Amino acid sequence: AIDAAEADPQKLVIPGGGGLQDLVLADLKGRTVYLLVEDRESMAARESSAMSRAMARWSYPDSVSGFAIGDAEGFGLLASKIEEFVGAMRPEIRLPLYIDFEGAVTKTFKLPKGHLGVVVLDPTGAVAYRHSGKMEPEEIERLRGV
Repeated sequence: AIDAAEADPQKLVIPGGGGLQDLVLADLKGRTVYLLVEDRESMAARESSAMSRAMARWSYPDSVSGFAIGDAEGFGLLASKIEEFVGAMRPEIRLPLYIDFEGAVTKTFKLPKGHLGVVVLDPTGAVAYRHSGKMEPEEIERLRGV
């Protein structure tokens, strides 16, 4: 369970990079927001493959916003090199890509390191869905229904 007193998702701010403004979750109240969180290990394991293919086929109402978050906690010293590397990737990714050098997203939503994390916030800003790891077809359909 996520203890809102311990880590309030509405206080979460991820600094922008590569021309992106800071991602301030509190500013997105009134919208359904989904976050796809990956790190080096989850990308190498290709945990998001099936889910990403499914989500690319879905249509979304205008009231839904999605963001990709690269968890790079502990790599702040390499921030400029990492930003340079992902800068070339950003135009080809369907979601705005943020790099979280503090691990704030994984800490706030209590997601385990090394695995894909999916979080959906409802329009009130409350967590409506949270998952970590590879998603089987049944779980992908559950996500679709959120």
